[in-house]
Amino acid sequence: MKRTLLLILLNVVITVSILMAGTYLATSLVLDPAVQGLVDAARGLDADARNEIMPHLTRLDQLRRQAIFYAPVGFSAAAVIAAILLLPLIFWARRKPTVQDNTGQEKRAVPKAGDVHGDRKAAETGAIRLLSILQDKGRLIDFLEEDIKGYPDAQIGAAVRQIHEQCGEALREYITLAPVVSEPEGDPVTVPADFDASAFRLTGRVTGDPPYHGVLQHCGWKVTQIDLPAQPKGQTPRIIAPAEVAIGADGR
Repeated sequence: MKRTLLLILLNVVITVSILMAGTYLATSLVLDPAVQGLVDAARGLDADARNEIMPHLTRLDQLRRQAIFYAPVGFSAAAVIAAILLLPLIFWARRKPTVQDNTGQEKRAVPKAGDVHGDRKAAETGAIRLLSILQDKGRLIDFLEEDIKGYPDAQIGAAVRQIHEQCGEALREYITLAPVVSEPEGDPVTVPADFDASAFRLTGRVTGDPPYHGVLQHCGWKVTQIDLPAQPKGQTPRIIAPAEVAIGADGR
């Protein structure tokens, strides 16, 4: 902003300087010789004619002198007024660019650094909280981090059944899910012209412009409601599950 104001001030000074120099040159090279020529011509007239024309020449010379002073003042005032009128346009042009979302509503395209940091922190907190819940209710992290290559399929199947049930209950308790497309998988569907690219993944031979017609391979999922509990007060933000220590278990 300061740079813009300095540029405006510099333009005003340069413009006024050029106009003042132009006024001085025009007066010196054009008006002064013309007025002097009229005065010389009037001296060759008879006394009566000279006395009649000299007041007009004197007035013309006064106007010439006033023009040398008032013209730059007028130019300066005009330049300042123009700068003031241009300031709102400059401020408007310097605003952050905007884009339109798929609803036609205008939104900011370039968020502030503080907003981005806050959004990332909120997303990180929510993800950690969800992992903590799935670990607490269904031991999901234990299962994913366990090396199951040496276990028989029957034992793995029994463990997966329990984890599936417990994690599913935990997920449904705090998050409400719904399919993106309600039609059964395998049915023909139409992807509208104004489709949300984050809601549809197109595969196969995609040519031309939407709407597209195809077969639903997967319904997709979206969150309709989320109600994660707040992190317990005093808990370290990135701790998913605490280490469990049995005190006195060794008989001491």
